[in-house]
Amino acid sequence: MLVERPQLFGVIGTWFQVTKRGLVDVEVEDPKEPVSYKHPNLRWFLASQLVRVLRDVTIVDLDELELAEAGPVTG
Repeated sequence: MLVERPQLFGVIGTWFQVTKRGLVDVEVEDPKEPVSYKHPNLRWFLASQLVRVLRDVTIVDLDELELAEAGPVTG
């Protein structure tokens, strides 16, 4: 896959909140839902995975790509 414009989107991880006992993790409906870097409460989030949005994608055969980059075979 060749990607012309990979863009950072956000992260996947765990939400936390402050309680009398200190920081505790918060259960959410879908814990694998990415959280945007623009989210206003991102400071209460412990990230474990980076998420990118892939735009202008071209599917390629890696064997063909390697041959094209190597140039013509002369002999």
